[in-house]
Order: sequence, then structure tokens, then C-alpha cells
Amino acid sequence: MVMNYEDISDFEINQAVTCELFGCHEWSVNQEGAFYHCGADGSGYFIQTVADYCNNQSYSWPIIIDSKIAVLPWNSNGWQSYSCHRRDVSMKPIEVLQARRKLGLSQAAFAELMLVSARTIKYWESGERKPSKLAVQRMKDLTGGSWGD
Repeated sequence: MVMNYEDISDFEINQAVTCELFGCHEWSVNQEGAFYHCGADGSGYFIQTVADYCNNQSYSWPIIIDSKIAVLPWNSNGWQSYSCHRRDVSMKPIEVLQARRKLGLSQAAFAELMLVSARTIKYWESGERKPSKLAVQRMKDLTGGSWGD
């Protein structure tokens, strides 16, 4: 699922993360910004301070690590995140070649886009090495999920 976080406030993002972490399905916020939720089992309302996950890495970093989220530069528009928990990540050497050709790139240009060396692209295309789960997901994202002719 793709979300445009520019369309919602940091506080709304922080509320959503807090709710996800604490397993609540109903919540409200008072005027001081305190977050009340009913808990995962609906057993009653609990007060929880809304941490600033958007602007304080001491709150967000443990979530990124535990969820195995990778954040990589994405052209001149900013950053792209990837979950390393994705399934169906097997990729044959010919599929790496097809992905590169679909984008119309040389090995060097494709390597730059993939944030790896041209030698790594050569190894992937020859079958000497396999791309990581993260690399396969990035190729899928770049090619719209398909690369066959």
C-alpha cells in the first residue's frame, strides 16, 4: 500500500503508529494531546502519550529495525522504503536481464539506479550471485512488477 504522508499531519501519523503499536481499535485525543485507547482486547480505556515517531528517531528507529524496513534514496524526489519481509522474491538471472532491458538501461546505469556496482549487476545476470530480497523488490518497483518480454 502506498501512502502519501504529505497529505496528513505528523500528529495524525504519530496517532496511527501509536494505535498500531498498542493494538487499539478505538481511540480519542484530549485537548492536551493525550491519547486514550481501549486496548487490543477492548478491556477499558488507557492513556498513552503519543510519541513523536515522525521527528524523533529514538522512537522510530526501534520500529524500523524490528520491522526490517530499509529506506533508500529514490531519484531526486526523496526516499523510498522497502520491507525486507516480502515474499516471492526469487529471481532468475534472465529476469534481472529482462528487468534491466525493460528500463532500457546499460549495466552501469542500472547499477546506479539499484545502488550497487556494475559488477554486481553482471554477477546477477550471469547467475554467479543472487540479488537480495531488497534488490528484487526494488526491481519490481522500478519495472511495475513485471519484466518478461
